[in-house]
Amino acid sequence: MTIDLNYWAVIAAAITPMIIGTIWYSEAVLGKPWMKIAGLKEMKPSISVMIFGFMVSLLMAYVLAYVVKYMGATDWIGGAKAGALMWIGFVATVFINQIIWEKKPVQWLYVGAGAPLINLIIMGIILAVWQ
Repeated sequence: MTIDLNYWAVIAAAITPMIIGTIWYSEAVLGKPWMKIAGLKEMKPSISVMIFGFMVSLLMAYVLAYVVKYMGATDWIGGAKAGALMWIGFVATVFINQIIWEKKPVQWLYVGAGAPLINLIIMGIILAVWQ
């Protein structure tokens, strides 16, 4: 079975985590609590880290595009559901395991996994609507 993807939508969706992450992890929003829970003293991403981060986002958007297509999501509600399901099934479960096994505080789920939830929902909407 061949699935046609809109690669412009995939690229646009991949930009979403860069925008959301810039806001979410800023000191004015949740940057300070996240750095404390993550055990970081400072956050100064280099160009190579940002490029690699975009590549990872591109991979996430590409895979999510397949999920959106397989689910038959063609509107914003279907796209949001696809993104939320991927978060529940894969992101939340990883964070919950970190809380249980690595003794991370429960805030780790809210602070660390909140941005991926928003990312995946918005990415799903972009991919569903812009087919």
